[in-house]
Amino acid sequence: MLPAIVEYIDPAFGYQEIIADTFSAEEIDYVEEENSLDRFFTLWTRKEAFVKVTGLGLGDHLKLIPSLAGRHILHQSIPGADLNWQVLSFMETGNYMISIANGMVINKIRGFLII
Repeated sequence: MLPAIVEYIDPAFGYQEIIADTFSAEEIDYVEEENSLDRFFTLWTRKEAFVKVTGLGLGDHLKLIPSLAGRHILHQSIPGADLNWQVLSFMETGNYMISIANGMVINKIRGFLII
């Protein structure tokens, strides 16, 4: 079973206070482009999923963890930098963002969410 990160997209959350410390310049540009709140939570849950699955934990290294769509080379200080990581994100009814990170290719996801 893969760990999943589920976050409620809270319209009152002041993400602007933490974005500069946790996101790369490219990620910040992506968030500020449009749909800022949804985009912030998409990238944030991807970072959380990655640190959870690797056991890294939240910390100063969050800028080193790529969360944009596409292929990325991980910084060698990140556990699992030699694996081909896949991160999947989707919006669930009720304004929840869900992200799952895995070091191998995921062909199918089955499950349910109880809130």
